[in-house]
Amino acid sequence: MFSDIWKISGEYNDPAGFEKEPGSFDFEDAVAKALSPEDPEGFLDLGPHRLCDCFLMPDINAAADRILDAADTGERIAVFGDYDCDGVCATAILYDFLKNTLECNVMWRVPERREGYGLSKKIVDELSGIGVTLIVTVDNGISCADEVDYCESLGIDVVVTDHHEITGPLPKSIANCDPERDDSEYPAKNICGGVVAYKLCEAISFLIGADGIENYLPLAAVATVGDIMELQGENRSIVTLGLGMIKDTMFPGLNVLIADRIANSKNVQDMTAGFLSYYVVPLLNAAGRMGSAADAVRLLLAENEKEAVPLLQTVLKLSEQRKYEVDKIISTYEASPKSYLINDEKAPFIFVKGDSWPEGLIGVVAGRLCDLYKKNICVLTRDTGSPEDEAVYKASVRGTGIVNVVEVLTPYKHLMVSFGGHKKACGFSVKESNLHKLCECVAGKDSALNDIVPPVNTEKALMYLPPECITIENAEKLEKFEPFGEGCEVPVFVTGGIESMEVTKYGDPGKVLKFGFRFRGGYFVSGVNFKDIKYYEMIAGSRPTAVAYTLGVNEFNGKRSVQIQVIDLIEGDKQAAPETTDRSYGKLLENNENDLFGAFHVSREDLSLIYRTLRSAGSAFSFKDVMNVRREAGRKGGPNAAVFTWFKLKYALEVFVDVGLVERLQAGSYRFIEMKEKRNLSDSGIYKVLEAR
Repeated sequence: MFSDIWKISGEYNDPAGFEKEPGSFDFEDAVAKALSPEDPEGFLDLGPHRLCDCFLMPDINAAADRILDAADTGERIAVFGDYDCDGVCATAILYDFLKNTLECNVMWRVPERREGYGLSKKIVDELSGIGVTLIVTVDNGISCADEVDYCESLGIDVVVTDHHEITGPLPKSIANCDPERDDSEYPAKNICGGVVAYKLCEAISFLIGADGIENYLPLAAVATVGDIMELQGENRSIVTLGLGMIKDTMFPGLNVLIADRIANSKNVQDMTAGFLSYYVVPLLNAAGRMGSAADAVRLLLAENEKEAVPLLQTVLKLSEQRKYEVDKIISTYEASPKSYLINDEKAPFIFVKGDSWPEGLIGVVAGRLCDLYKKNICVLTRDTGSPEDEAVYKASVRGTGIVNVVEVLTPYKHLMVSFGGHKKACGFSVKESNLHKLCECVAGKDSALNDIVPPVNTEKALMYLPPECITIENAEKLEKFEPFGEGCEVPVFVTGGIESMEVTKYGDPGKVLKFGFRFRGGYFVSGVNFKDIKYYEMIAGSRPTAVAYTLGVNEFNGKRSVQIQVIDLIEGDKQAAPETTDRSYGKLLENNENDLFGAFHVSREDLSLIYRTLRSAGSAFSFKDVMNVRREAGRKGGPNAAVFTWFKLKYALEVFVDVGLVERLQAGSYRFIEMKEKRNLSDSGIYKVLEAR
């Protein structure tokens, strides 16, 4: 909160629409055109006819033929998966199909974290020792060329099904089913490993005339959401179709899991991608992070509820343990970031190292830090199996989406032991002797990322929404546009003209912020925020002129009412005078190059005033002093008061640190640096961005 530049996306510009009489504005049509300007009607058409032809997948026929041959001759087949949600679901899909539809002699195997990602010679030896002659990988294998060669030397055939980007030579396997191949004709490139496995089952079903392949769509939907695939194209249909079946599937373990999650989700009954992301995916991931991913596979493949319940309890305990451990790591990090940062936190790609952090948690930590910094994050921990004289570090990377993290890291593969992933998430291993060189190459002062990744984050709202349009009817209309998720985020709206705002803490132990907004025209709207309790004192003292939010429904005692989820508060609306009507206010925003207010422009004069005011506090100051300065400015009023918004104060401090006027000692504590020479504000990338607005 208070740290992003907000803009209207500009994908739907119809200022005249806001001049219509209240009630005549076609909210549903406007949202459809904004979300999918090229095909607003097709965006809502998500039936099975929108699924891609499975036979366009590379090598799909060769894969199907080899599996059918193994089924006919009774060969021992191993389905080899991965330890994350996608890999677990993919394993369950293919294993169940081979066992119950083809009646194969089949087993499954997922690696433990300590064994590493993908096939290894040790695992191949294990499978060879129990008579396996065909390995089918799911959600891995495309980067295992050496291991596939080793399989061949033992007389084991390999069929690879994967979805990760290809960063090396293709394995010499029977088939390499991966939509990311350069020669792939498959229309959807961003499907997950679970969907690739589903497509293989679909192809075999077609060839043998089997029915019921759609019964695997619920697991394909969970896998898609779990691997944070973009909810565009085929993925939207897969998730929609899967969600429609997910309360009553042919998998007793999944049914028990979903029923438990509904019971623990505060009466949420509607199945959405958000429900899966928040309540289901973390449980399946927790097994591989804290214990054994095999527990999650066993849960999904349980033959009845009696078998599933104790497995669910195991996974639930691991999930609670995971939450506790991650919160502890984040708290320790936030107390002393410099103890863990390898490079400058202003870099476009931040490297963080915690030697004793559990390997299974670094992906979650990377995700949390990515949200915190809104930058690409690499979190490393020491591989406990590496020798003392040559330490190896395991890394998990999470990206913001501005750049493809695999493409950024691929040129430096020669510095790594292993590497693989996709656009926004990947992993690698690196020897300690190469770690700092890798960091310098990726994020040093000469890195090309410095010109690509902006120093100030910009967020886009879908459109301006007049307060009279914040209604329960419009909130319910949004449900038609599900599923929302990666690549199709829940729409963010902006409404201005706030006359007053109240905020209180509630819940146990006061972790939720509850808002009441009164807008011009007498419109009152309630809101909540579940993430920014740490900003309570700042929020309580703010006087925002606009709010960025998502539109939702609150159910209480059987009654449904509109409720917004507050994302950010925007202060300092210089352009919209108090007497401006709400609809012409929306037009003003649209006509101003889609820029929201003058709230995000910081001038030299603004910085000078803030610097002089803080300097009067002495040679050092804390965040408490900053709060007092803001409070006093608000009390005095006048034109200078508008300078002391939380956004401008935050970035003024960043600029001062950037150019060497101020030193950040620790969280919330600063010291002025005595100047021996004049500082140039233009040396700050942050200032260049904000001054130019």
